[in-house]
Amino acid sequence: MKKDLIYVGFDRDGTLEASAVPFPEALGKKIRQLQKQGVFVFIASGKSVAELQNIIADYGFSAHFICGESGGDFFPEHLLHAQNYPDLDAFKQKVPSIFSQLPSFYGEDKKTVWSKKFGKDVLDAEGIIKNFVQENNWRLNVYAHPFDGEGGLDVVPVGMSKALALAHIPKEAKIYYFGDAENDLEIMQDVRVLPNAPSNAKAEIKQLVLQKGGKVATQEAGLGILELLNIYFP
Repeated sequence: MKKDLIYVGFDRDGTLEASAVPFPEALGKKIRQLQKQGVFVFIASGKSVAELQNIIADYGFSAHFICGESGGDFFPEHLLHAQNYPDLDAFKQKVPSIFSQLPSFYGEDKKTVWSKKFGKDVLDAEGIIKNFVQENNWRLNVYAHPFDGEGGLDVVPVGMSKALALAHIPKEAKIYYFGDAENDLEIMQDVRVLPNAPSNAKAEIKQLVLQKGGKVATQEAGLGILELLNIYFP
């Protein structure tokens, strides 16, 4: 009998770990066990590829591929999707005009998206920037990450998403994906994907997961992901 081809994908912030829930050592052990059994593991996150490489090295496992910057950057590099995003260029040129309205922030080194850290004020910043984007009719998504411990915020062009990762997964594969926030929606909505979430996921994520027959954990972040992996892969 032919063995199933299985891919398991993870978001990072709020999913594998959160500010109050460090990455569990037992989760790293479980992921390594799955890889030894032939499961392909990938990471899809708003963080840069370089940062994700360091993070998963600390976690103690490797990734078949990494989708960084919400679909804007990939490792290996030959997986990159070269596109132009004029609305993001226009945003970058004009956004200094509203710096005085924003809470204090510092930068984050990313190649393809506008990204800043706002700490505890990230949701206030999200509202201001979303209004700015709407006023200018730009096709941009604004994603806040209040659970990453730093209050990260990304401005990402429409059309750039984690769903781009699916182009690099064979058509016949079973795909399990674990995420918690808005930038996980597009990959979770894909017909090929069985979505799942930790208990701290946003309400719209949990709703989608349950609608598609996935599972919502009873625990937060990595503890919840370990709970679900033990159900799917006992």
